[in-house]
Amino acid sequence: MSILLGPPASCRHKGWFERGYLPHFDGGAVVQTITFRLADSLPRQLYKHILSLAGEDERARLMHRLIDEGRGDCLLRTPENAEIVADALSFFDGERYKLLAG
Repeated sequence: MSILLGPPASCRHKGWFERGYLPHFDGGAVVQTITFRLADSLPRQLYKHILSLAGEDERARLMHRLIDEGRGDCLLRTPENAEIVADALSFFDGERYKLLAG
C-alpha cells in the first residue's frame, strides 16, 4: 500500500523522529509504503530462534521467509476483517494523506 503523506502547510516538518517505538518520517509530501504484520504471523519461539542467529542478513532472510509462509490465523484473509482495515486506511484519504494504492 502506498500513501502520499503530507501535514498541513502550517506544520513544520520534523524529519526523522521517534515516539518510543518505531521511527517516523515527517518530510512533507513524501510517498511512503506501509506494511502490516499481524502479531501471530511469526510465533514467539521462532522469533527467539531467529534472534539467536549470528548474521543480520541471515536473520532478515529467515524472518521474511517464515512470515511469507502465512503462519498464524491470517486474519486479514477474512473479507470482513480486511474491509475494516481498508475502511480505516481510507478514512482520512484526501484530508491527511492521499492514498495511492490499496
